[in-house]
Amino acid sequence: MASGFRRSLTGRISGRLDAVERGLLRTLVEQLTELVAPPQAPAADPLAVELGLEDLDTSASDLGLLEDRDPVLDRLFPPGYSDPAEALEFRRFTELSLRQQKVASAAIVHGMLDDGDKITLNPGEAQAWLTTLNDIRLALSVRLGIESAADQERLQALTEGDDLFELFTVYDFCTYLQDSLIRAMSG
Repeated sequence: MASGFRRSLTGRISGRLDAVERGLLRTLVEQLTELVAPPQAPAADPLAVELGLEDLDTSASDLGLLEDRDPVLDRLFPPGYSDPAEALEFRRFTELSLRQQKVASAAIVHGMLDDGDKITLNPGEAQAWLTTLNDIRLALSVRLGIESAADQERLQALTEGDDLFELFTVYDFCTYLQDSLIRAMSG
């Protein structure tokens, strides 16, 4: 059973996750990575780029910014502006690098889940875990419809027979891990 993260007297941050918890997190990290991975843009023709006929810059349509998006993506990559045209332009220049950063953080976490029950984090790994746990929680909150404290209280009252009970339990577990990591990092 997860012990949460703690800071030792030497300043190291560590926690314990059993095989089931590591498997669950591995699955969640894989799903998050699949969701946020940058879309594969068609390869530019080097000669056409050299002649100025094609652009290496990723367009808004290549990133999937124009069509209907999964609401989780809108939560993970919120618009920078209220004006739709400005928000699209902001996303065009920022979303690719943000996606790459999220995938890199998730890869660090995923790689550490195979190392056994004890997880020991250096400062960079702790930041990657914090980022990834936060992204997972944001994604789950969209799926659960959590937009306020009242929504969370409603979900806390669920029982095992309810459709969202298991998903909320996963959300609650990730919340616990994230909270313990924040406390360990600031302690």
